[in-house]
Amino acid sequence: NFDRTCGHCDRCLGEVPVQKTTGKARPPVAIDSDQLAALLNEHPEALAAPRQTARFLCGLTSPRTVAAKLTRHPLFGSQAEAPFREVMHALAAYSRHPE
Repeated sequence: NFDRTCGHCDRCLGEVPVQKTTGKARPPVAIDSDQLAALLNEHPEALAAPRQTARFLCGLTSPRTVAAKLTRHPLFGSQAEAPFREVMHALAAYSRHPE
């Protein structure tokens, strides 16, 4: 019943609902290929597969990236606003044609 207040939920505490933005995700930004290559060479166990690298770039942790302290790296999360699929696509193009 909505006539009673529980005193615990956001509605009862008088908080205004947050509306999601409808803005589009931005495309992946350019990544310094030398910096990425050096990172991949330094941490092959944590970033062995393109999916692992895409997760890292999108700011998604894994036990290996945490263990390697890669969450402190400047590239970690650098693609957080880009769609994961597009980051994967950009990495596939990178691996075929490294600059």
